[in-house]
Amino acid sequence: MSKPKNRWHRGYRWCNRMLTVCALIYDGLLLNPQLAFSHSFTHRNYTIHSDTPLGTECQAILERADRLLQQSDIFNRDEQHNIFLCNSPGWFNAFFLRKGDWAFGFAHPTGNVFIANGCPEHDLAWKTMDTNIVRSLSGLIAHEVTHTLILESVGFLNQRRLPKWINEGYAEFIAMHDQKAYEFDICRELPRSVKPFSIHPNYRAHMSQVQLAFTDQPEEFDQLLSLTIKNL
Repeated sequence: MSKPKNRWHRGYRWCNRMLTVCALIYDGLLLNPQLAFSHSFTHRNYTIHSDTPLGTECQAILERADRLLQQSDIFNRDEQHNIFLCNSPGWFNAFFLRKGDWAFGFAHPTGNVFIANGCPEHDLAWKTMDTNIVRSLSGLIAHEVTHTLILESVGFLNQRRLPKWINEGYAEFIAMHDQKAYEFDICRELPRSVKPFSIHPNYRAHMSQVQLAFTDQPEEFDQLLSLTIKNL
């Protein structure tokens, strides 16, 4: 390897090496985010990770999320799911790769689920930007894990090609099944300024399309996915 010709070349090489090191560290964190979260709680095939201690109340959260997820015919008991409670705009945005103040959480292509803010003790989740809108943490976990189930079923590229009425509509269809009263119930002891999550009109329309699809053509969801991808 030739020596740098001058200090500018040496500086360029040093910066290039530092960028490479940073990229490798970041890639390592994406694949193994548990390195940044010192506490975890495992129940069945789910593990919640956090940088603060987690109590046994996590079991009830995961049990409720699991009951919701079992409604899906693409549910797989053997698939392991890691859920990360970021509770920090910095961590959440770093994994989200864009400003995620508007999001409750997201499912990463690696299969990991990241939650912006979550409180297992009260089964609550909220956004970074608007802390007065809350939803159940269990319902949010079910929503995001459904995205990972779809990812496992069709692959990354096909999932990105799916219309939103299937990708988001089905995830909310699973997460909000018989949950409306519960979403309101968990807010009873909170300040009046805090409002329960209300499904965005677009998501409500997506859910309606999913329900209509199963009414008109009551095939399994994996068949609906295959037909949709074939017709894209």
